[in-house]
Amino acid sequence: MDLSIIIPVLNESKKIRIDIEAAAQFLLENNLSGEIIIADDGSSDNTCEIARQTPIEKSIKLHVLQATEHRGKGFALRQGFARSRGTFAMFADSGNTVPWENALRGLGLIQQGTCPIAHGSRKLAESEIVIQQKRKRKVSSATFRFLMHHSLGIPATLTDTQCGFKIYQGEIARELYAQAQMDGFLIDIEIIILAMQQDLNIQEFAIQWRCDLDSRLALTTNFSQIYKEWRQLKRRFCGRKTKNKAKNQTI
Repeated sequence: MDLSIIIPVLNESKKIRIDIEAAAQFLLENNLSGEIIIADDGSSDNTCEIARQTPIEKSIKLHVLQATEHRGKGFALRQGFARSRGTFAMFADSGNTVPWENALRGLGLIQQGTCPIAHGSRKLAESEIVIQQKRKRKVSSATFRFLMHHSLGIPATLTDTQCGFKIYQGEIARELYAQAQMDGFLIDIEIIILAMQQDLNIQEFAIQWRCDLDSRLALTTNFSQIYKEWRQLKRRFCGRKTKNKAKNQTI
């Protein structure tokens, strides 16, 4: 199949039906064969039940991977990519914060051979922000980026490491996420470091984005888990030399 779409979820019963319907419509409108994988992170509501009951075109495969416990976004993504079969694979956060048509920009970069990994970015000049983050979230996000750049060697040319809209060559995605160990928020950073070690070029593309005011993640309330994962990454990767071929491109 052409494209595997992974949507990590945690208690998204109010959004999941729209997520699935929008993803399916994107595949159909662009003549892409594909699958939608709902990667649950131990939801305590009826997210998975609603997902399974959402009707979509029969040509599109729908998989619901229901977890028995809450472990984190990284765990959900690792399960989702392991299940994927597409020539290309991507993940998008729940809530339709980025219009699906934006994915064509990243797919184009990969199909043209420009890069094997394409990240959506909210920080590029061409990006359009429809609903802004609250000031407190902006400050914590800026602090996070500064620390990742300076403590883990993430290149400054990657302007938006935590944007929940990333696209990969399918086999490369499955290899990287199989090597990853993070269960939580820093899975994005870990994947970038693993890609850098393998000399894989990462390109960014501009997106339209609106802040999801009902987001399940807050840097301040998840600080202890993020700090724990940061220490794990420091022990695992610091001191190793990595080739940095991450570049920034807008289309």
